Amino acid sequence: MKKLALVSIISFSVFFTVSSQANTVTLTVENNSAEKIDLSAGSPYGLPASVPPKTTKTVILEFGGTRSDITAIYQRFGNKAACKFTASHIVKGQNSVTFNKSAAQSGTIKATCRADQSPNYTTHNYSATFAVY
Repeated sequence: MKKLALVSIISFSVFFTVSSQANTVTLTVENNSAEKIDLSAGSPYGLPASVPPKTTKTVILEFGGTRSDITAIYQRFGNKAACKFTASHIVKGQNSVTFNKSAAQSGTIKATCRADQSPNYTTHNYSATFAVY
């Protein structure tokens, strides 16, 4: 009887450790405008540096631990229209994870910006889309 209880505890611990360490983000940058967009600031390393008009680029970003933070500013029209994007997640406890995303216009020319996020609450992986119009 004691052996069965020990195996159950070990199985639970291994399952929790694996699920809390999965931090893969599939990020798509979508340029719906008629001009090329350029990354003027961002982290982590590996974000698309530029995206041609009417094109999307997708990258896979790997994060260790229990959080991810992505920030990107994409500009068009010679740095006059810009969108600032963020996407993140943080594990706050055994059964608690928070996902966030945002998109905001910046610059002197109006830009339409959108951020979407599709989280997986079991693995803590997610897909995010940063779109410029």
